[in-house]
Amino acid sequence: MDRAGVLEWVEDPRKEVPFDILIAGYAPDYSEKVRDYLTLLELQMPTEESEDIVLPVYFGVKGRQLDGIAISTRSTFDFIEIFRAAIEIPQEHVDAGLAIDYPMTGLVGKNLRIQVSKDKPKQAVGDK
Repeated sequence: MDRAGVLEWVEDPRKEVPFDILIAGYAPDYSEKVRDYLTLLELQMPTEESEDIVLPVYFGVKGRQLDGIAISTRSTFDFIEIFRAAIEIPQEHVDAGLAIDYPMTGLVGKNLRIQVSKDKPKQAVGDK
């Protein structure tokens, strides 16, 4: 629906939540997909199918009294696990048994590379 231009993230104009998902211009071509999407979220399809749908996005656990989508972010521990798997261990540390062999990172960390150096990189983040 995003590629079709009927679903997009927008800043919440009321500032009740940071973002909303706006579904607009979906009828009649995408009405069934929108209905399926709302059913997965346990939300009702509008009576008037051409009506814009605004779904607030809550960061955390959604209570039953809220209509919208709740997103739980990864925990700090999950990020540490991803980072540890992305560290390139010097071969001498591997040979000496100083390093734990973590499995390769998944989609979240596939482009993340953490390297070791005794010297500060020439273009370190925060340099002026």
